[in-house]
Amino acid sequence: MSVDYYHRIVNGLDKEIADLEKKKASADKRAADEQKKAARVTISKNASASIIKSRMNQITRYKEASVKAANESASLSKKIADKRKRRNDAYLKLQKEQQNEQRKQEKQIKNMQKTYESKIKNLSDQMIGAIIENAAIETTPIVNSPNIEGEQEYDVFVSHA
Repeated sequence: MSVDYYHRIVNGLDKEIADLEKKKASADKRAADEQKKAARVTISKNASASIIKSRMNQITRYKEASVKAANESASLSKKIADKRKRRNDAYLKLQKEQQNEQRKQEKQIKNMQKTYESKIKNLSDQMIGAIIENAAIETTPIVNSPNIEGEQEYDVFVSHA
């Protein structure tokens, strides 16, 4: 897998975690609100039995809604924990892949460097060889020896008319 693939996975999981945390916060707020509503319900001393029963049912509904919201919050907490575990695993794979990619790049750079160094060495060897050849040619004296046997040299021009 590639580094980009793991980046996408990690970013996607981060987004999902943020969404779940937002839902969890909303569920926690609902649970707290329902608890407050249950606490605000008052029953006066002079209330009739039907009003008392009605208020008790109202308190029960608020508490049940609070428990339901708390259960939803707990469920979301579990989902968040699972997503975080998956995110951590994906992040470890991302780091491993980044290290592998870095090693590959370092290896390529070293190979390129070796290639260039060998080319430079070859070129410098050729230059040194050419310099040595030129030096050898220049250092050999050119001797204009007179012709043996007393022959003279003539410049000749042949024309065909």
